[in-house]
Amino acid sequence: MESLIEIKRKSLAESEKLDDDRDFTSELIFAQMVIAAPDTLSVSLFFMLVLLKQNPEVELRILKEILVESGSKEVEHMDLQNLKVLESFINECLRFHPVVDFTMRKALEDDVIDGTKVAKGTNVILNMGLMHRTEFFPKPNEFCLENFDKLVPSRFFQPFGSGPRSCVGKHIAMVMMKAILVTLLTRFT
Repeated sequence: MESLIEIKRKSLAESEKLDDDRDFTSELIFAQMVIAAPDTLSVSLFFMLVLLKQNPEVELRILKEILVESGSKEVEHMDLQNLKVLESFINECLRFHPVVDFTMRKALEDDVIDGTKVAKGTNVILNMGLMHRTEFFPKPNEFCLENFDKLVPSRFFQPFGSGPRSCVGKHIAMVMMKAILVTLLTRFT
């Protein structure tokens, strides 16, 4: 955990600052890990359970994968990285119902975006919900695991943000979501 925090601290120190008189690194790490994580995780899991209920065929695919992968192992001893259908399900849930719909960044230099001039220092608002509904996905307006059959470039899918201000706990969150879903599905299905 300490090494993850140190990596995050270094990437933030090297990035642009919102205010030259203040270092936001510690506050940002604290806010993400202690304040934001429990809320975003619980909201994400809520939408995942709703989508499982609405898509029983997906639930059966995930259960089948869990049974094949687990054999006689307990959940604590499973290799959660091998659960590719579950991972596609989680990604599709995060795409279909993003927890964070909008994020803001500051332009570091003058640029042109789709014909619109953006001056250095301009605050740019990114609409994650709209980004996740682009033509890149085969069925952008439907809940469909096939949307993740191929690798998705980060410019189209950013459930945890990107760059130096991305979520410090994104890897922990993925493991937690997998473990919680596997536990719930194996005990209550």
